Amino acid sequence: MSETALSKKKTLILPFQQTTFTRLCAIARGCLNVDRTILGMKLRACFIIIGPSGGGKTFLAHALAEEMQVPFLAISVSDWILLGSVNRGGSATWPAIFAFVERSKQKHGAIIYIDELDKCSHDSNWNAFLRSEIFSLCDCRVPMNINDLDGDIVSESRIEKVRDYLENKTMILAGAAFQNIWDNRARGTRTD
Repeated sequence: MSETALSKKKTLILPFQQTTFTRLCAIARGCLNVDRTILGMKLRACFIIIGPSGGGKTFLAHALAEEMQVPFLAISVSDWILLGSVNRGGSATWPAIFAFVERSKQKHGAIIYIDELDKCSHDSNWNAFLRSEIFSLCDCRVPMNINDLDGDIVSESRIEKVRDYLENKTMILAGAAFQNIWDNRARGTRTD
């Protein structure tokens, strides 16, 4: 096989994933290749992939970024560190998202994937704050008064540029298993 053929090798999508992947590609082309600033309305570019554990949701999101040739950031809800939290082994998640977007600004788009979205569905104060930060990202709202990865306060003009890129050049995907749905379907019980 020639070097050119090797570099254009496609990611292997399994038959049970093909329909979902094809739909995601169509949606991504609309989200990433359309100038959203001229639409006159805010286009929602945030979508959720629901499927059982091990079904390849993260794999599909990464394969989509490869297919669209855009930068990819995967964030797990389990690893999300809230703004203002005391060290949990790293810095808050928002500065990492901010840095990713700033690195991606020269590209025609980017994909951010939030994994394990169903893990923040339980009622607790921590999860309420967690959902607030995740939904801010999904709504393309960048928190004010945040620090970057170096600990420096981020200027309003930098925040505005990142918000603009999130609103107009970024597709946000979330994956969730909601495993009880699949367990109940396997037992033949209703979930509603």
